[in-house]
Amino acid sequence: MQKKILVFLFLITCLSVSYAQTEKGTWMLGGTGTITNNESSQSSTFTFSLSPRIGYFVVPNWAIGLQTGFSINNTDFKSPVTG
Repeated sequence: MQKKILVFLFLITCLSVSYAQTEKGTWMLGGTGTITNNESSQSSTFTFSLSPRIGYFVVPNWAIGLQTGFSINNTDFKSPVTG
């Protein structure tokens, strides 16, 4: 019974959070960003990316906007030890 209540509350929360203001004259701000760092015996890789976006609703449910992206990648290869 408690699991059903928790699932119900979770779904209600998700639905209420996903409601968006899409009326004419409102602004939309958002974007994505990632940071990764991977290491193996042969290499080490670091990646950083950022992609902001902005939009303006010209009519209900229709927005025009801009999005740009920025990324940095760095890979260092490790030399094998010979001996």
